[in-house]
Amino acid sequence: MRIDFDSAWKDALETYFAPFLMVAAPELAPLMGDHEAPVFLDQELQELARALGDEPHPENTDESVAAAAGAEQGAEQGAEQGAEQGAEQGAEQQAKPGNGQQTEQPDEPWMETAVEGTPSATAGPADPHRADPGADPGPDPASTAPPPRRRVDKLVRLPVARGMESQVPDTGRPTSGPRPNHWLLHVEVQVQRDPHLASRLFDYHCLIARRHRCWVATVAVLADLSPSWRPRSFSSDAPPLGLHFGFRTLKLIDLEPELESPKFAGHPIAMVARAHLAILRLRHDPERLYAERWRLTRRLYEEGFARPDVLTLYRLIDRLMILPHSLMVRFRQELFALEKDKNMPYVDTISRMCREEGREEGLQSGLQTGLLTGRQEGALIRARESVIEALEVRFGEVPFSLRERIIGLDDLSELKTELRRAITVPSLDQF
Repeated sequence: MRIDFDSAWKDALETYFAPFLMVAAPELAPLMGDHEAPVFLDQELQELARALGDEPHPENTDESVAAAAGAEQGAEQGAEQGAEQGAEQGAEQQAKPGNGQQTEQPDEPWMETAVEGTPSATAGPADPHRADPGADPGPDPASTAPPPRRRVDKLVRLPVARGMESQVPDTGRPTSGPRPNHWLLHVEVQVQRDPHLASRLFDYHCLIARRHRCWVATVAVLADLSPSWRPRSFSSDAPPLGLHFGFRTLKLIDLEPELESPKFAGHPIAMVARAHLAILRLRHDPERLYAERWRLTRRLYEEGFARPDVLTLYRLIDRLMILPHSLMVRFRQELFALEKDKNMPYVDTISRMCREEGREEGLQSGLQTGLLTGRQEGALIRARESVIEALEVRFGEVPFSLRERIIGLDDLSELKTELRRAITVPSLDQF
């Protein structure tokens, strides 16, 4: 199952942008004012991507990855309690006319993740531009396979903090125009090594600055496990002039030792980073992954997060740290048991979320089962109702005990026989 890094990080950045900026670029955080909310320019970033020919291939879009992860997770993660309830609801729904189409379950391994170190773009022909040392050389230039897009891009318009106007570089502004009251931050979370990261960030920087005529800063989150891949700048010595473009980087594995320090207690981005690194390191060891997910879930309330943060972060962890079916069932059962502990104020909320997830997953499982049995069950229900209705038309009210006996019949041929009897029998006593 492919882990949905992309949508998890997108949601994390949008929900916790200020805490993210404090971790990724603390020198930039004082420049962001709190009198206006950050504005995420997703549509504009898509337009820039089209202008640069940087659109993801259809099979590698965030939406397709998220859809595949959701579909597979729903097929594999069904709580026993939810599955039973969902199966009953599914059978009832399938008894209605028009529900007869079957859906096959995907036959996939429980999890797939990108192989560490695989570059995310093919190398092109010789280029006078070059990234700084440490960039991955990339695959064979002869390769023509479409590059997978395993990254998250965000373009954010931020207000200039009051009193900090002079600290924001006055670049790109026409000499006769007023000083901008905002600045822009381009953030990219790169899950895999990419030899073209630096040149791509430079291309985006140029287009963004030209369009907005204000200061643009760039931050790259290097979310891979390679200790040697550390791009920080892009340079070109193509004649007649050279250039140099630098950007801020946050290497998650460098942050990892600090994540257990007191300063990161109760920090939402630290929780996301822990979950991200855990799935990369433990993806082939489900038992250890289970133990780490359990530890992170307990920390949600042990570190004093507010209730909305508990719910949001639990969902992010759930998207990143996907467990195989048997371990997910065990996880939920143990979580339900924690409800009895009075010192864990939010576990009941998470537990209810798990139950709802289990019901939804069970409902999907029940619907698929109901596709096979719903028609038959629907025919049984209609046959029972037909027998009772025939008796009511001929003899009036049908005694409760007789109704119960008819409802208890679960053989269609027997119900057909009873319907003929209901139509021809001389009296209700002889039925």
